[in-house]
Amino acid sequence: MYLCCRPFGGEPALPRAGKTGERILASSSWSYRGDATNLAVSLNQRTPSHPAAIRYRSDIDGLRALAIIPVILFHAGLPGFGGGFIGVDIFFVISGFLIFGIIDSEIGQGKFSILGFYERRCRRILPALYLVIVCTLPFVVTWTFPFELHEYLRSIQAAVTFRSNFFFSKNTEYFSPISDEKPLLHTWSLSVEEQFYLIFPILLFITWKLCKKHRITAIVAGALLMFLVTEATVLFGDKNPSKLFFSTPYRSFELLFGAVAFALRQKMGDRYVSALSLLGLIMLFLSFVLLSEDHPFPSHFTLAPVMGTALVLLFGSPVTWPCRALGHPSISFIGKLSYGAYLWHVPLIALLKTRSVDTPSVFVTTIVALSSLPLAYISWRFVEMPIRLGSYSAFRSRACVFALSILGAASLFLASWVGTTFIPDPKDQRETADGCSFDQENCFKLPSTRIFFWGDSYADAFASSLGRVLNARGEGLELSIRHGCPSLLGVQRNGTSLRASDTDCTQHNNKTFEYIKQNKFKVVILTSNYAWYGDFIGPRWERPLVTALDDPTRPPADVITLGLQQTVARLRKIGIRIVVVTPHPNIPNFAVAQKEIKYDLKSQIYGDYASASYVRSRLIRSLDEAGLPFDEVNGLDWFCDGSSCPMVRGGEFALFDGSHLSKATAPTIADKVAAEVERVLSREAPQTTK
Repeated sequence: MYLCCRPFGGEPALPRAGKTGERILASSSWSYRGDATNLAVSLNQRTPSHPAAIRYRSDIDGLRALAIIPVILFHAGLPGFGGGFIGVDIFFVISGFLIFGIIDSEIGQGKFSILGFYERRCRRILPALYLVIVCTLPFVVTWTFPFELHEYLRSIQAAVTFRSNFFFSKNTEYFSPISDEKPLLHTWSLSVEEQFYLIFPILLFITWKLCKKHRITAIVAGALLMFLVTEATVLFGDKNPSKLFFSTPYRSFELLFGAVAFALRQKMGDRYVSALSLLGLIMLFLSFVLLSEDHPFPSHFTLAPVMGTALVLLFGSPVTWPCRALGHPSISFIGKLSYGAYLWHVPLIALLKTRSVDTPSVFVTTIVALSSLPLAYISWRFVEMPIRLGSYSAFRSRACVFALSILGAASLFLASWVGTTFIPDPKDQRETADGCSFDQENCFKLPSTRIFFWGDSYADAFASSLGRVLNARGEGLELSIRHGCPSLLGVQRNGTSLRASDTDCTQHNNKTFEYIKQNKFKVVILTSNYAWYGDFIGPRWERPLVTALDDPTRPPADVITLGLQQTVARLRKIGIRIVVVTPHPNIPNFAVAQKEIKYDLKSQIYGDYASASYVRSRLIRSLDEAGLPFDEVNGLDWFCDGSSCPMVRGGEFALFDGSHLSKATAPTIADKVAAEVERVLSREAPQTTK
C-alpha cells in the first residue's frame, strides 16, 4: 500500500548518492521527487531524461505516520483503536494521489516509460518485502506446527507473485482472531496495489492519447463508477466479507479518489484551505474512533477515511497549521518508516502469538508490535534507501534491478514450493468426501442404495470411511455434504458477522429433502456441529449463526432443537428411519492444547464432556418430547469413559482441529455408525422413541 518511487529513477544508470544526498533524502518523502529547490538541484543529479519533479510535502509523510500507528495498535489489540485498520485506506488514497501525479506529469512531458515505472516499483517494494520474508522464515519453521508452516509457505508464494489478496480471501477472514497468527496476511494490500498498477498506467496513457482534455473527467467518472459498483455489491450482491475486503476491483475506487485529489489540486484556489484540511483530519480521527470491524469494508463507510485523506492531500499547504503539524520532523520521520513498520509489525505479532502458549497480554503485544519501528529504521537505512539510490552497484542498472527482482521472487517461490512437498498438507490430516455429493459423482452409490448421509463438515470428516465400510458390507451410500450448513429444514444459516450470510444453505437442504423423498431411501443419517450453530453454552457471535424461517427472533439453541424436530418429522412422514449422530466432545482452546503437547507441558488433553453432554441431552429431549422415533449413535461413547474424554491417542489428536475427526479416528467411528445403521435396517419392527 506504499507506493513510492526512488527520488531519481527511470534511467539505466544512476550515480551513487553520497552523504549529502543521504542527508537530503532523509528529509524527503518516499514517494516524492525533489523539485529544483529541493533534491534535484541540491544533488545536481537530475537530467532531462528523469521525470518531472513533484514538490516534497512533509505533511504527507505525517499522514503516513497518522495511518501506520493506529494500524499497529489495532493489530496489537489496544483498546480505543478499533478503527485502526482504516490506515490501509489512507495509504491507498495517498498511493493514488502520488502515482497519478508522477505518471500524469511524465506522460505530459513525453517522458513516461512503463519499464521505468515498474523499475521504481521494484526498487521501492521488493527489497524490504524480501527481507521480512527471509527473516521471518526461520522462526516460522522452528515454532509452528506442520499445517501452519505449510500455509505460511503457500502464503510466501502468494506474496512474491502479488496474489496474496486472492490467497487470503479464500483462507482467512481478516477480522477473525486466528488471522493474528498469519505472518504475511498484511501483504494482501501490496497485492491490491500492484494489481491495480498493472492496468492503471496503461489506461491513463491511452486516455492521454485519445482524450487528453477530458482525462480528469474520465478519472472522476471512473472513481465514482467503481464506488457505485462496490456499494451495489455490498447492498445487493455478494455478501462474502472476505471477497469484498480483499478484492482489487472493490478497492480501486480508493486509489482513484487519490488520483482525483491530485487532478483537482491543480484547479483549486487557496480559499478555506486551513478549514478544509482540518475537516479532513477530523474525518480521519472520527473514523478511527467510530468505525470498527462490524462495518462492511469497503463500502459507503469507507468514504469517511477516503474523503478525509483526500481533503488533506487536496488542500494541504505550508500555510495551514494542520499540514504544519503533520509535517513536524518527528511525525514525518515516522511516516518515512511506515512501509517497513507495516511489513514488520504483523510477523512480529504473529510469531509472538504462535510461540505463546497462552494469549499474550495487550501490553506485551503492543510493545512487540511497536518494536517494528526500530526494525523499520534499520531496513530503511541499510536496505531500502541504498537500493533506491543505486548505492549498491548491483542495483544501478534497470536490467539488474529486474533480474534481481525476478531472481528473488523465483528463489522464494521455489524454496517455499519445495518446502510444501515435504510437509504434510493440512488437508491430509482429515478425510473429505468432496465431489461425492448426491448431485455430483455419488462415489459410494450401489444399484440398490438404501442409506443416505446428510450433514456438514462434521459428517464430511468420516463420510468417506463410512462409504467404504458400507460398500464392503454390500450396502451403498449417498451423501449430501455442505460445510457450514446444518442438515436442518426450516432454518436459515447466517454468517459469523453482520456482513456475511449463506442464503444457499436453505436451498441446499430443501433440494436434499426432495432428493431423499424421490429416491425412497430406508435410512437417513443426520449429523452436524449442532453445538456450534446453536450457541448452547453462550452467545459468541455478533449475530446468531442460525435463524428460524418462521420466527427470526427464536434463540439459536431453540432453532436447532426445533429444526431437528421438523427435519425428523418430515422424514418420518415419508417412511424413513432416522439415525441421529449426536455430538462428540470438542477440545477447548485447541491452539493452546497443541502447544501444551508440542512443548511437553502435558501428556494428555481432555475433551469438553460437559458441553457435549448438555447439547446431546437438549437434542434427545426435543425429539422425545415430540414423540418422534429415531435411533442414536452417541458421540460421547466414542471417546469418553464416564465424564473423562482423553483426546490424545498414540501421540496424535483424535480431532485434527479440535472439533473434526482426524483421518486416523474416522475409520473407527465409521465402523460404529455402520453397525448401528445395519441394526436399524435389519429390524422388522418400526422405530420407537428413544
